[in-house]
Amino acid sequence: MKKLIFVVIIFFIVSCQNKNDNKQEVVNQKVDIKNQWISPSTAKANSAMFFQVINNTNQADTLYGVKCSIDEVSMIHETFTNDDGTTGMRHVMFIEIPPNSKIEFKPGGLHVMLMNLKSDLNENDTVDVTLQFKKSGDINIKVPVKEIY
Repeated sequence: MKKLIFVVIIFFIVSCQNKNDNKQEVVNQKVDIKNQWISPSTAKANSAMFFQVINNTNQADTLYGVKCSIDEVSMIHETFTNDDGTTGMRHVMFIEIPPNSKIEFKPGGLHVMLMNLKSDLNENDTVDVTLQFKKSGDINIKVPVKEIY
């Protein structure tokens, strides 16, 4: 019994030391959203949202949906280039974010289309958006409206 207690104590000490050595793993055991912004637009038109998803967990997670009260439909899209050099956009059902990685939603790549806006989106407005993840659940963010620079 004393050996078992000793082993448990040693295991606890070692695991605490390992966690302190890798502070990022301890502090950020979640999915973070950074550098989010939406381009300005007018009512009844479309806009796009861009951001970074940082998966600080040891498991893959999946972004499968977006909810936004300012539009009729929010969809994950990707930009693609055909063999002939023409480009287009297409709906993507979900994006898997590998463990300990970052995915960037940016102009000319992955983005969220906000379609049929209910009102104008002016620079310095803020929009409430919910990103839906398979493992992390709903993540609510505030997204500023900014011009593309």
